[in-house]
Amino acid sequence: MAFGKVYTEQAPALAVPLGYWLAALCGGAALMGWIAAHADPVWHAAWGTPAVLAAVHLFTLGWMTPMMLGSLTQWLPVVTNRPGMGHGRGSEGAKVATAAYLLGVGLLVAGMARWDFAWAAVGGSLLAVAVGWHLALHSRQLFTARPFPVPLGFVAAGQASLGVAVGLGLGMALGLARGRPVSWTTVGTHLTAGLGGWFLLTLIGVSYKLFPMFSPSRREPRWGWLVLAWTLLVLLLTVGWVVARGGWPRWWLCTWWGPWGLYAADLFATWRQRRSHRLDPAVLAMLAAVASLLAVPALKLAGSPLAAAWLFAFGGLGLASLAYFSKILPFALWHHRFRQRPGPGLLVPHVADILPPKTVWPTLVGWTGGVAVAVLGAWWRQRWAWEIGLGCQGLALGHGLLQAFWAIGRSRPRPAQTGNTGIERRLGTTERSGTTHGR
Repeated sequence: MAFGKVYTEQAPALAVPLGYWLAALCGGAALMGWIAAHADPVWHAAWGTPAVLAAVHLFTLGWMTPMMLGSLTQWLPVVTNRPGMGHGRGSEGAKVATAAYLLGVGLLVAGMARWDFAWAAVGGSLLAVAVGWHLALHSRQLFTARPFPVPLGFVAAGQASLGVAVGLGLGMALGLARGRPVSWTTVGTHLTAGLGGWFLLTLIGVSYKLFPMFSPSRREPRWGWLVLAWTLLVLLLTVGWVVARGGWPRWWLCTWWGPWGLYAADLFATWRQRRSHRLDPAVLAMLAAVASLLAVPALKLAGSPLAAAWLFAFGGLGLASLAYFSKILPFALWHHRFRQRPGPGLLVPHVADILPPKTVWPTLVGWTGGVAVAVLGAWWRQRWAWEIGLGCQGLALGHGLLQAFWAIGRSRPRPAQTGNTGIERRLGTTERSGTTHGR
């Protein structure tokens, strides 16, 4: 079965995904600052306190979700050849949806931090409207796409999980605003749909398409459909257990070893088909993220909840998010600014040089090292080590944000008289060297 052609006519305006991506990186930086300022409840894993709840939602809604919404906004129209959010007349609606989402996140997180559920309910309502806009447009793109390759199956399941997570979250916020208690069944289903469904399925689906675009392979992943079916089965069984028993079983995380292992095998096969012998930091970071996810059950079963949660959130989801952002940002910039010939005598960057590996390595290595130190500190109950790891993560994320701004500002056609700066090549050279997303 064909992997699926890449289309370039239906992508949204560049400002739409860029707005989400930059907001996501700023949200991640704000999260690092928030945790540093409220270290005591986080260190003691006081999950039900206002500071920790605010941190959790700043991670899920302020960082991870806008990162993935921006990626899908750019990625789905290019893969499905269907116009998406921000294309043509939809640009105004895209701006309204983006503003509603960001305002909703601010109100929801502020409501959690202040323990003011009226604010949280208003923020949750704005989030539901913005996410509903995305779901409607993305669903139209997904279910009219032909062919329907493996990555779209993951994204469709992730979109359904997002709808469930947002709906349950809004219901809890409205109920708490009226003084109604929240059951663990609702909380557990909300977490399973959000963390296990929306985040993991979308990350896997996007990476299944994104990384092969930078390699010679045009085939579908070997284990893709099996990974999807196995993951959905685990999610459904988990929700059933939560509803029936009112909590997660201790062995629950171990059920993820199978699909994560098969996904790692597909990712490693893609990495082996790379064009050059240079190590690709993004693919290696994705493999490290999968290894982190595989190690989470051991930490959880060993009785270290903070270490397990930190490794899952930052070593798994966070590292994977930074890895594929380092791929999708150059793709979006090249597509919008250099897909059409900018004119004779102009220099353009090769797609791989818009955000070159030498600028990506410090971010990913610094982040991975910070996560490792923080997890070890939480495991050994050494708070000073955990705080050092947190600081390293903040520095790495700040470096990544600066490099993103640098790439956005530098990736423009330049007159040939300016000379070759090392990241620029003539258009003819760029075309001969080949960029897979134009084929």
